[in-house]
Amino acid sequence: MKYHRMLLALVLILALAPLSGSTRAEEQSCTVSDTADFCRAFAALSDAACPAFSISMPMTVYRSFVEADNSGWAFFHGSCGAAGYDGTLEDQGSTAVVHFTNVRYYSGCRIWAAVRDGTVDSLPASDQQTLQAAKDAVSSIRGTEAERFLQIHDWLCSHTDYFTDDDPENWNDRAEGALLHGQADCDGYADALFLLCRLSGLDVRYVSGEAVGGRTEQDAGHMWNAVKLDGRWVMTDVTWDDQEDGISYLYYCTGADRLRLDHTWHEPLPDCSPCAADQYDLAPSGVPMTAVQDAGQADQVLADLAEVKPQRFLVLTGLDGEALESAMRRAGAASWSMLTAPGAVEFRDVAWHSAFHYCDSGEEAVRWINALDNETIPAELTLLFSPDCGPALFADEKTALERLIYTTRLAAPVLWGCSEEDYRLVIHDPVLLPDVLPIISSDESLEQYLDQALASQPGTLEFMLDGSFAAVFRSADLFDQLYRRGVSGSDGLYLLGGVRVQVTGILYYPEYRIVTTRQEALDYLQDCAGRGVSDCRLYCPEPLYHQWTADGGREFFQLLTDAGYSLSSFGFIDAYRLIILGED
Repeated sequence: MKYHRMLLALVLILALAPLSGSTRAEEQSCTVSDTADFCRAFAALSDAACPAFSISMPMTVYRSFVEADNSGWAFFHGSCGAAGYDGTLEDQGSTAVVHFTNVRYYSGCRIWAAVRDGTVDSLPASDQQTLQAAKDAVSSIRGTEAERFLQIHDWLCSHTDYFTDDDPENWNDRAEGALLHGQADCDGYADALFLLCRLSGLDVRYVSGEAVGGRTEQDAGHMWNAVKLDGRWVMTDVTWDDQEDGISYLYYCTGADRLRLDHTWHEPLPDCSPCAADQYDLAPSGVPMTAVQDAGQADQVLADLAEVKPQRFLVLTGLDGEALESAMRRAGAASWSMLTAPGAVEFRDVAWHSAFHYCDSGEEAVRWINALDNETIPAELTLLFSPDCGPALFADEKTALERLIYTTRLAAPVLWGCSEEDYRLVIHDPVLLPDVLPIISSDESLEQYLDQALASQPGTLEFMLDGSFAAVFRSADLFDQLYRRGVSGSDGLYLLGGVRVQVTGILYYPEYRIVTTRQEALDYLQDCAGRGVSDCRLYCPEPLYHQWTADGGREFFQLLTDAGYSLSSFGFIDAYRLIILGED
């Protein structure tokens, strides 16, 4: 709203010369006893779009409200739909009679009065064109009061661009600007909303006052609307909801408490009393609105929203932006944009991690991953670690983080990335093992595991080392155990995160036997000779090996002879394996 228009009306009142005589015959007139009566009378006369009227009141009412600089009178008459007027004061001593003439109404107010009174034909051509445009806009609007108002709000935002011009002859400050030209300032937005709501059967009022923020950084005259939905009055600033990048709902159907944070107006408003609290149930369909009082509640509310993953929602809150953004990250939001207003934040274009967990400890992260299944696992897992455990996991080149990853059921190798800024771990293309890996805690348990695992000659072995055994584990010892069990070689051995062992590409000798006595060895060698096997291997305990190989291997030669082998070629390999080569 332009200051000069409001201040002009006030100056005219204060500068009037007292007049004598009676109320003019063409004026409607009434008498009031106090300020509240005066406000009701002025609002009723304005609602009828009376071009001239007079109001008689005690001089004290005139001086305290109409004449006083800080009474809010200039804003009050704007809230009644009166954009300006000429005024004269008739001083009758203790009584003041104010004659309002040439009252100029916002076009929405004037047009609606003509529609209601059946005098549309008397409107100027521009008003009749504006009325037809308004009827066309609401022709398809249906539903409950709240649904109809949402459609009007969104239509006006979608079809109007903000435009301001101080030229009083311009149309941007009335409904004509928004409805016929697609351009309006706050007066034009509010005026158009008034007319559209009235034509749709909704009770609506202008609200004239001041605001800071929005499209200006300093206090400025402003206009918005109050609308009655389902028996309750709420406020909407459609001008500030019409953002360059789309429709906002930061100022949609708010209660007086929140709007008062950056809007001021005269109270009481004409014929309405906006509810104090915000009406969350009036949030537009598809744009959830919720209230957050503190950080703990923010975590719970945003965690609930993360279940449905909305791309857009409103949060009514007194929390600062940093606290709310931290809660967004904890809830699993990957990225977003924000619109802020005092007491409210609108999140837009919110992208959520498809699988996300906020972890207070590394153990919690392991439990969460291990509880997933390959049927529903997404292409990406995201974990966010709390400040209590994140620094330790991400320190020392993230060795602890890698150890955590390979403690889980995730099949190696794991493709992962992380952000030290917020202790975020992202695992790409995860695949889970059918079950948790066996945990090896000693040399004895390793031998038992290998005896069982190698029975089917698998191509890969994978197992975990517990903390104490991981500290003394040596890959050479493992290979020694593998060779003793018929493994001829492998692609490689990997110690992942210091806790997971993986041997890949395992190859086996076609003929081998683990023996503990001479008789076991003799039976096996005789069987091989009978089958014509030219290359076989024996694995035996170290004491037996030393017995056979002592004195130039005389006992071993005898074993070969007894088994029916030629002695032309044979060899010993390391302390645990005997390789028996057949004849060339």
